[in-house]
Amino acid sequence: WFAEFDKRSGNLGRLDIANEEIQEFPMPGSWRRPNIPWVGKDGTVWISEVSSKGDVGKTGDDKRIAAVDPLTGKITDYAMPDGFSCGHTLKDDPQGNIWCTYDPQAQLVKFDPRTKTFQRFDIPKPPSIPDAFYRTVYNRAPDLTTAWTPVESRGASPPIYDLAPDADGNVWYTLYEFGYIGRLDSKTGKSKLYQIPNASRIKGVDVGKDGNIWFGNALGHTLGKLDPKTGQIEQYQPPTRYSAFYTPVYGAADKSGKSQVWLSDWAGSQLTRFNPATKQFTEYPMPKPNQIVRFFGVDPQGRVWYGD
Repeated sequence: WFAEFDKRSGNLGRLDIANEEIQEFPMPGSWRRPNIPWVGKDGTVWISEVSSKGDVGKTGDDKRIAAVDPLTGKITDYAMPDGFSCGHTLKDDPQGNIWCTYDPQAQLVKFDPRTKTFQRFDIPKPPSIPDAFYRTVYNRAPDLTTAWTPVESRGASPPIYDLAPDADGNVWYTLYEFGYIGRLDSKTGKSKLYQIPNASRIKGVDVGKDGNIWFGNALGHTLGKLDPKTGQIEQYQPPTRYSAFYTPVYGAADKSGKSQVWLSDWAGSQLTRFNPATKQFTEYPMPKPNQIVRFFGVDPQGRVWYGD
């Protein structure tokens, strides 16, 4: 599944791998630009719709979350009363709830497909702002003595970039511009923040089968691992010095049965594989030096599928 992420198409795409055929499914409104598809554990395809009516000359924002029936292609979308829902990444937890970032506020959102209800969770501001923020961000730093204001939330780009639920239902997320990884306890609604040394613009995050948290320190040029049991953080430097890892995916196992971490290096124009057992990187350059991969997937056969 893939999104035709532009302002005019308004389509969700599906590639039939066996037949090499592509089908397109129009979104309910052409201004509802599909973002990143996620296939839930029950086979339902979920997609966030991130654009506004202003993209096509209409008035008012209309951002929603949509469920796609993979058999019929029927798309059913949902939004909160204020007309907003998911703004970027979304994934499901072990109970089948869909988690996503909330646009346009510094919040995480849980959508229960059974009751069709939304629940919002506030995220805290970082206790401090790293020096890297002032070197890489053009927006004014938020006031750390108060809760997030709407202006500060909209000024960040965005406050939360990616998220990943773990086996216990906690939601791990990246406090994007500030060099922190957060863990939301969905039972209490409270977050714990982990500061990542020398981190700036932490983009993707994923939870490994061993429970470790893997993340891409994009402007720190490392792959990071956080052990949630101890809080210990390790970072690994790839062969390409200025790699900028966008999305880590804890993917399929190799012949030894050990799972690998796959990464999209959007500065190095390559896909990268990391072996957690040997701490070794393997880099796979794109056919052209200006190709950028953002989000991708690993299928059960260990093949990596991507759009560039």
